[in-house]
Amino acid sequence: MDWKGAWELKGRAAASTENGKPLRLPFAKLHATPVIQVGPVPVVVNADLTCYLQVDGDGKITVDVKQDVKGDFKVGGSYSRAKGWAPVSRANLKGSPVKASASAGGKVKAALGAEAAVGLYGTVGVVGNLSPYLRAEGEVRGDVSSDGKKSLKGKWGAFGGVDLNGALQHAAEDFRDADI
Repeated sequence: MDWKGAWELKGRAAASTENGKPLRLPFAKLHATPVIQVGPVPVVVNADLTCYLQVDGDGKITVDVKQDVKGDFKVGGSYSRAKGWAPVSRANLKGSPVKASASAGGKVKAALGAEAAVGLYGTVGVVGNLSPYLRAEGEVRGDVSSDGKKSLKGKWGAFGGVDLNGALQHAAEDFRDADI
């Protein structure tokens, strides 16, 4: 009787910063609310400065191992007058080389930034964020089999730059419950 079989093992793992959002670690904060006289009118200015370290990353690892197996076997008995009954059992097993591959890839980005906010009376103002960053990305893949074949391939890159963004902030009043 002829037979064929195969087995395969696959594994996958992935990780990233919590909730897929960068991890932000402030290390210095400054808050000031000076009052400036503009003629007879006092103007309250809000100023905030936050310096921070921000880290963002994700990665994945995959592992695949497989082998094909085939063979045949005979089971039974034979009879001859001289020897009587004799068992017949024969099995052949042939397996392909075990092939294993593993790959890993990931990205990490680190930024050192400063966020500044300036507003009037705590309601309107502007917010700006300046953060120079360094980002590294890489991938590697290795293949090996039990017959001695192997390969390793990879690529990586390092990038740097500056993220700059800003926003206009305003406070909205809720007049639904106000007496007018």
